[in-house]
Order: sequence, then C-alpha cells, then structure tokens
Amino acid sequence: SISTEFSLVCGNAWLSPLITSAQMLGFMVGSLAGGTLSDRLGRRPVFLTSILLEATSLLVVSLSSTLATVYVSMFVMGVGMIVRGVTGMVIINEIVPNRHRRAVGILAMVSESLSGTLVPLVALLLSDWRWISLASSVSLFVVSFPVFIFVYETLKWLHQTNNPGEIEKVLTKIGRINDFKNQLQETNQLTTKDTSNQTKSYNYLDLVKVDFIRRRIIILSYAWFVATIGLYTYMAFYGLTFNANHLGGNRYINSFLTAVVEFPSHIICYLVVRKYGCRCSFIFSAIVTVICMVAVPLMQQVDVWASVACAMLGKLFTTVGYTVLFIFTGDLFPTMMRTQAYGACSFMARFGSILVPYILFLGSTVHQSLPYVIMATVSLFAVVAMFFLPETKGLHLPETLEEAQVSMYRAKRQQKLRKQ
Repeated sequence: SISTEFSLVCGNAWLSPLITSAQMLGFMVGSLAGGTLSDRLGRRPVFLTSILLEATSLLVVSLSSTLATVYVSMFVMGVGMIVRGVTGMVIINEIVPNRHRRAVGILAMVSESLSGTLVPLVALLLSDWRWISLASSVSLFVVSFPVFIFVYETLKWLHQTNNPGEIEKVLTKIGRINDFKNQLQETNQLTTKDTSNQTKSYNYLDLVKVDFIRRRIIILSYAWFVATIGLYTYMAFYGLTFNANHLGGNRYINSFLTAVVEFPSHIICYLVVRKYGCRCSFIFSAIVTVICMVAVPLMQQVDVWASVACAMLGKLFTTVGYTVLFIFTGDLFPTMMRTQAYGACSFMARFGSILVPYILFLGSTVHQSLPYVIMATVSLFAVVAMFFLPETKGLHLPETLEEAQVSMYRAKRQQKLRKQ
C-alpha cells in the first residue's frame, strides 16, 4: 500500500489522511472553478478538459516517487473529478428532452454505480496501488475519445451566449447523424430565435442577489452539506462509504455491497420521481435513511450482519436521495446559473465531507452510536428545509431568470390544484 511504501506509520501516520484531504481540497476548488469556467467557456471544452486532467493526474500518481507529488496529483485529480461530475450532469440536463431528462440523469448515476462495483474487484486483482491508479488513468483516457467525437456543445448554452453560428453547426452535425431534416429546420428556428438579445452573464454573487434564487441556493447548499453528515445524499454517501470498513466482515465484500445496493436504488429513484416528483422523492428517501441510521447501532448489539444489512438499506435510500438532489438542483436554476449553482452546492458539501471522519472518530472515542445519531438529526432538518422549495414535476428546464421565477409560480399553482 501507499502507507507502507512511504512509511506512513507510527510517527508519520498523520500524513496518510492528508492524501484524502488533498483530494477533498481539490473538490472544493473544482466546485467553484468548474461552475464559472463552464458558464464562460462552454460545457463541452470544460467537460473534456476535466476528464483529461483527472486521467493525467492519476497517471502521475502511479509514477510518483515522492509523497509531495502524490499530494499535488490527488489535489488536481479532485479538481478534475468534481468538474467532470458537475459539468456532465449539466450537459445531460441541457441536451436531453424534458420528458426523458430525469431518466437519462438516473442512467448516468447507474454508470457511476457500475464503476463503484469495479473498484473493489480491481483492488483485489491489482493489489499494488500504482497499478490501480494506472488502470484508472487508462480507462479515463479511453473514455475521452467517444466524448470528443459524440458530445457537442449544448444548444441552450450557445443560445444564451448569442452564438447562432455554432448553433447551426451543431444542428447540422446532429441532423447528419440522425438523418432528419424537417425536425432540424423546426429546431433551428426555435433555438436561434431572439439570439440578438445578449443574455447577461452571472457570477456566484448573483446567486444571493435575487430573493427566490437566494432561498433556493441556501436550502440546497444546506441539503448538500447535511447529506455528507446525514448519510443521505451525496454527503451522506460519504458517511456510509467511509464507515464500510467498520461494519465487520471482509472489506472488499463490504465495499462491493455498498456499490451493488445502489442499482435497485436507481430503479426506486426512477419510479418515485416519475410518480411524485423530485421534492417528495427526496423527502421520502431522507426519512427512510434516518430510520436506518437509528437502527444501525441497535442492530450492532444483536448481530454484525444485521447491522450490515441495515446499513446497506440506508445506503440504498441514501443513493435515491443523492440522485434526486443532483437532478432537482438543475431543475431550479436558469441556464447561465446552473453550473454555478451546482458548484456552490458542491463546495458547501465538501465541508460536510471534511467533517465526516471526525464524526466517525467520535464513535470510537465517545460512543459507537453517536455518529449515527448526529447523521440522523441533521438529516431531519434537511427534510424540513425541503418543504420550502417548489416541486418541479412536469415543468420545463428554465433558460432565463424570468423563466425560473415563472416556473416557481406554476409549481405553486400545481400544488394548489392537487390539494383541491
């Protein structure tokens, strides 16, 4: 392992967690930088660059001879990884038709879960950390080729940046591949209309200047933050994953199970989102996760595998909430604020991921059930906060600030009609 090769034991043991901390710091920087770069330079170039950046940094890790090189490379890898994830979800939101957008977004999360199942298998076959890093690097380089060939710039971003020439080029390529003409002409007329009006570019400060946008970003940032600590969305995802080795049994099997359990969660996510919408699905998954968090320490007193099963059930619904939150965030912000909203939420979430190891440390020094109590408590506050956001079921993705505000009133009217 990397700890034995660089003698990260005894007095130098404190240097080992800094590897993860360097990656988390990269996540924080990438969350902010990725949103700004994606809105200013375009989705496609930033997405492709992030993949190459992540692949190159992993290659450097596999060849590194000093611990300082590992730290720097892990930081760069964290930047590329988070930018790839955020920008990739934005691309899906903007290129997929509204009726299929949530299904494709969930399908993208399925691919992430598939990679999660392969990690323990690769670690078992390639026991050396250098070979594991090299294998991950090669896989990313391979993925970059189809991305370069088949992923075009999104029409929504081109439209908002007043670039009709590029819009025509992208539509021509799409029409050539899919062999349609009439629909191409209709889409071209629809997409290029009003491109003479230059759309204002936004920055992170604009997220707090507008009242309803400020309310959304505060609630969602809190939800992403709580998710780490509360084991409930992306942040809670870290809580279960980091604690997998403490559940008992074989660590490879535990890691594999935490990834496999995500597949049925995606099916559940698709069904509940399609039926009830994102907000209600998020609240439902959070409540079930809280129940599991309370049950885990109780089951540990009975049987270790009972606690593992309960934790896996919690991970299942954690993944449901994580996936819903990723989709829900994109639904609530206009095109030129979307990646910055993702970036701001992801940035706040990193604080939660930093706190998770310390919360787990309380379990080993104070009481073993304390981490689960903390996770469950903060998750309940996220449930309450979600009630102050509008439901986005059946609404189109807003392109401008005005459309985002109109969609809020439409959501309120739909909620009143359902109550009647």
